[in-house]
Amino acid sequence: MATTVTTDDVLEALLRQARERGESLQEPLLLLITRQASISRSRELIADIRRELASTGGGGPDAPDAADIIRRERRGDY
Repeated sequence: MATTVTTDDVLEALLRQARERGESLQEPLLLLITRQASISRSRELIADIRRELASTGGGGPDAPDAADIIRRERRGDY
């Protein structure tokens, strides 16, 4: 069963949502684009990690804890 979605439907929904929040259409569109870029970047990072782990066999016993690395990255501690 095929589903048809036209850009008019999407545009109207985005316009309605923007109006309800007192925003311009640009704001939700920018949010969508930014979110998609983030998802794409996350997929790239995961693929890079998988390739590296496959080629090296993973981290050794002295490898840093992944949770610590993530916390530092989130705080911006490099």
